[in-house]
Amino acid sequence: MFRKNNHYTEEWELYEKGKEYHHSIGLYDNVNTNERFYRGDQWEGVQSGGLPTPVFNLFRRIIDFFVSTVLSISAGTSKKWTPCLQTPCATRR
Repeated sequence: MFRKNNHYTEEWELYEKGKEYHHSIGLYDNVNTNERFYRGDQWEGVQSGGLPTPVFNLFRRIIDFFVSTVLSISAGTSKKWTPCLQTPCATRR
C-alpha cells in the first residue's frame, strides 16, 4: 500500500483513519440500509408470516425529484450556481 521508505505515506494513513472513523459511526451499514430502501427493499429480514409486504417507494420519488431539480437549476443558468443566499457572494451578483 503506497509505502515510502518502509512506511505508509501520510495520505494512506489519513485514508485508513477515515475508514476507521466511518466504521466507528456505522456509516457503511447506514449507507447500505439507505440504498436498500432506495431500491424498494424495505422488508429485508422481516418475518411477515405470509402476509403481503406492500412497497410504495416514496424515498426513490423524493430523491429523484431532488436530483432532477438540482441538475435542471445548474444546467439552466448561464452563471455558476451558488447555494449562498445571505452571504457576501450573494451581494456581488
